[in-house]
This record gives sequence, structure tokens and C-alpha cells, in this order.
Amino acid sequence: MERMDKSVVIILKGSENWPVWKFRMVIALKAKVLYDVVENPRDENLSKDELSKWIKRDQLAQDLIVAKMNEGPINHILTFDTAHDMWQKLLTVYDKKSGVSVHMVQQKFFNYKYERQGLAAHVLSLEDIRNHLKQLGED
Repeated sequence: MERMDKSVVIILKGSENWPVWKFRMVIALKAKVLYDVVENPRDENLSKDELSKWIKRDQLAQDLIVAKMNEGPINHILTFDTAHDMWQKLLTVYDKKSGVSVHMVQQKFFNYKYERQGLAAHVLSLEDIRNHLKQLGED
């Protein structure tokens, strides 16, 4: 049975929703067998036929990425010609993996206090901090 695409569209607004957008975009690219086009630069040794197929897949990946972005984030990638280059620029802009970023998230954790918002909301806030640290490579 063919799966109907009824997924909720998440639009990249900026750093505030980057982790969730990136996760969903990676899944979508993998589902459409386009993730390798985004992850790897074009092989310069492709035959004419292979190059034609690669260009088509690259265009599909670009469309998938750009269709789910606001104008602000799109401004970062306007000058790029391949899905790979676009993806690398987005990673550079939004995947902040510096020591300062890790330190700031760790400080957020150490300064976090229960504010009587309910146990479920409290746990969710802590999980968000944990997920952010995990994204930064700090388990």
C-alpha cells in the first residue's frame, strides 16, 4: 500500500527551530534517496549520463530544502548552485558546535530551576537541554 504524504510541514525560520527542521529534512532526504547528494560534493569523474542523473537528483534535493525555508534562512544560500553547498552553508550558520555554545547550554542546565510549570513540562525542558547538548556532540 502506497504511503500518503500527510506530514506536517516545518518551515526553517532560523536557529530557533533548526534542530527539529534539520532532523525532519534529513529523514525526508533519506526517504527520497537524495541524502547522498546533499552530503557529498559532485564527483567530477561522472560520465555524461551519470552527470545528467546527478543534476536531476541535485535539483530535487534543492527543491526539497528550499521549499521548507523562510526568506531569512534562504538569504544564506542564494549564491549556491548545489544542494551540497547549500546544506554545508546551513550547517555552518546553524550547527553551532563551538566550545562557547556548549558552555552556554551547560550553563542553562546548571542554572535551570523548577518553576511549578508541571512535571511533564519540567521534564520536557530538561530533555530539550539534553538534546541540544547531544546535537553539539556533548553526551
